[in-house]
Amino acid sequence: LPREIIVSDGGSLDRTVEIARTLADKVVVMETGKPSPGHERNDGAAVARGEYLAFVDCSVSIRDPDAFFAHALQYFKDDATLVAVVGPQRIHPHLATRADRLLLGCMNALFRFQNNVLGRGAGTTKFMMIRRSAFDAVDGFRKDLVDGEDLNMMLRLSKIGPTLSAKDLGIWYL
Repeated sequence: LPREIIVSDGGSLDRTVEIARTLADKVVVMETGKPSPGHERNDGAAVARGEYLAFVDCSVSIRDPDAFFAHALQYFKDDATLVAVVGPQRIHPHLATRADRLLLGCMNALFRFQNNVLGRGAGTTKFMMIRRSAFDAVDGFRKDLVDGEDLNMMLRLSKIGPTLSAKDLGIWYL
């Protein structure tokens, strides 16, 4: 499965950039200012060459990434009008509390309802895959938001085409 791994870093004080340079195809580092998540994601997207952009948070684990992303891409191939897909979020069973499972279960159900029934995009960048043309059409993530930029992105995307919350594209918090 062809892919390009880009890490966008907003000034980590640990070894993130050093480690990323050994694993990623490109590392984008913001040297000045106080970056917002939207700014960092837009900077990463600016150097990406693909037709689809997948945003995955650093605190996430994906089982069998090749199969996962091939499956995610299939949703776009099956529906040429689809602009974005998200999946449910889970915490690893050995870390999850009952409250975690309840909260994420409610949030995942809400996102499925909003995307798949109401046609009102919702999701987070724990995992979000966006058609590049749609990303460009809405001018990327809002740089002025320090939180909620991912929910805002999905809402704006749903105004130009359908978004999907795919139950079978679940990710795990580490």
